[in-house]
Amino acid sequence: MADTLTLVGLMLNFAGALLLVLHRFPVLEVTDDGRSVATQAEPSPQERSRNLRRYWRNAVATRAGLLCLCVGFAFQLLGFIYPDYGPGETNTTMTLHQVRFAARHGHGG
Repeated sequence: MADTLTLVGLMLNFAGALLLVLHRFPVLEVTDDGRSVATQAEPSPQERSRNLRRYWRNAVATRAGLLCLCVGFAFQLLGFIYPDYGPGETNTTMTLHQVRFAARHGHGG
């Protein structure tokens, strides 16, 4: 289960990073009302609707990317905190988690 959580976390992190790279944060040259910051002139209706679509597409993709990164890191953390101790677990991994548990709880050994 821990490996599955870690794998899902890594995939979400990759998707979030890809969304952020492709769509960046909402572009600063277009405001949320469809106006262009670079020009002071009133935009045409077609230009305003294109600017609005561009602004909101980037805003939604940025939020989705950040959410994917946060959830992905949370899954990775859960996979680390709750390791598997089943038959598929290797002795090295089990020993490492047992040593960490003993060190955290003051058990010598």
